[in-house]
Amino acid sequence: HSDASIVSYLEENHFDAVITKPSIGDLKIDKTIHKLIESINKSVPLYILGKSKLSIHSAKIFRKDFEVSDLIRALAFDFDITPHFMASLDFGDFFSFRTNDIMRDLVLVCDIYINKNDSYSKLLSKDSTFSTDIKNLLNNQNLDKIYVTAKERLNFINSQLIYFQELLAEDQLSINDEFMLSSNAYRLIKSNILEMNISTEVILATEKCINTIFSLVQKIPTLQQLFKTLTKSDNLDFNQTVMLCFFCNHIVGNVEWGTNEQKIKLTFVSFFHNITLPSEYVLINNDEQLEKMNLTIKQKKLVLTHALESARLISKFKNKIPFGVDTIIKQHHGAIAGLGFNSFPQSISPLAIIFLVVDEWVTNILRAQSSNLVLTKKELMNIVKKKYKTLSFEKVISAFEKIDFQ
Repeated sequence: HSDASIVSYLEENHFDAVITKPSIGDLKIDKTIHKLIESINKSVPLYILGKSKLSIHSAKIFRKDFEVSDLIRALAFDFDITPHFMASLDFGDFFSFRTNDIMRDLVLVCDIYINKNDSYSKLLSKDSTFSTDIKNLLNNQNLDKIYVTAKERLNFINSQLIYFQELLAEDQLSINDEFMLSSNAYRLIKSNILEMNISTEVILATEKCINTIFSLVQKIPTLQQLFKTLTKSDNLDFNQTVMLCFFCNHIVGNVEWGTNEQKIKLTFVSFFHNITLPSEYVLINNDEQLEKMNLTIKQKKLVLTHALESARLISKFKNKIPFGVDTIIKQHHGAIAGLGFNSFPQSISPLAIIFLVVDEWVTNILRAQSSNLVLTKKELMNIVKKKYKTLSFEKVISAFEKIDFQ
């Protein structure tokens, strides 16, 4: 092949996407193809399978250790491929769900199975109820997963999402009930989003879950009471989300220009900011922490681009997201373009400044808790004072000082 033949082929043929290696033999083609796509004014995504010097804005680059599933998910996201099509892909004969993630009293829309010694046997039939007794029985036998047939996977997921919507809509739920329902819903929603299954049911359940979290933090007056509630869940992602929402809401309430609309926006940011990031990486918020993790190139890229990818993803939720939420998500580590961490943020939005500082506090609190330590309000304020010294940050610290910790 030559540059001329590649140019000729692309000019003469219709294409929706270009997937290429960065080079063929000694011929470097990634930059050539990118320039050609721009020159013929075709707004198509470019996927490069291998190391490339093109920027992340020019192409989606998959390093040499990439999985085909990563490419499939990227294509599904960019082309709005339906969840039903994704469900038709080969996941094997059975698909697993964590036993503890299945809500008790769920009426089953399909048969469910257990797996012992690589042999599947039916546990419950369609229209049965997944009762507390059944859950306890499974836990007592150390069966932490149940299974459905691959063809019923999407149907089963949607039935759980609809059930969560119904439960979260009930009147007079206690704070503990709201918290545990939201925690379980969040886990299921995030797993679906990571698989690019952003169905109508996922969107509706997300909206209901965010509204419940917003209501929840209004009812919790002190940090001490919040911590007491958080101990009921081992879901780090969700606990982080609730803490971020709590601090953001209380800080906005303590600044002179704060509004209820801003509280709602920051609740959405709290929910979505790490939505594309696996749980084990959610407490990485600076380059030093990133280096300590000894991650692969692929894992580092996932962390460094998650703000941008999370901001892009919420476009799938269309008019359900308040205006400006994507910008705050993109800037939530101080980098305007959503790439990497910026210890000296400039020109980011006022709400992004609030969220960045709150994320600093929440991350330090959660890291301390993992070592059985408790940080005082003064220690938390000093962490931010040493790192950020402009007037905008001083105002956030002043608002934080008014929050009741006891």
